[in-house]
Amino acid sequence: MIKSTGCKLIVFLLAMMMASPTSFVFAAPKETDCNNEKDSDKRNFCLAKINDRAEGNPLEKDRYRNKDHSAYYCTLIQSRDTQNYCYAMIEKNSKKCELLSSVALEKECKDSIK
Repeated sequence: MIKSTGCKLIVFLLAMMMASPTSFVFAAPKETDCNNEKDSDKRNFCLAKINDRAEGNPLEKDRYRNKDHSAYYCTLIQSRDTQNYCYAMIEKNSKKCELLSSVALEKECKDSIK
């Protein structure tokens, strides 16, 4: 017979895992086109455009899954113009497009926000 509480807990967890192994496996992230991007700035910009809020029950208590991570991905972008473009896109703020140094990128930014 197992006497220590720690050992009992380990035995219990092992028994639960053997009973239902799929309940302890985390869901794989959704496959997106962003994973095919080689350049990290392009990949992070692509991920920022995806609103990754959880589907299903909006009252679910999982704080990570019910949060929009777009701003986080914008912070990972190293190119200053691309980062400003990213923030303008997710905030839908055309005034931030004026911060871009490239005239062509500024026009593209303003057109995409409309």
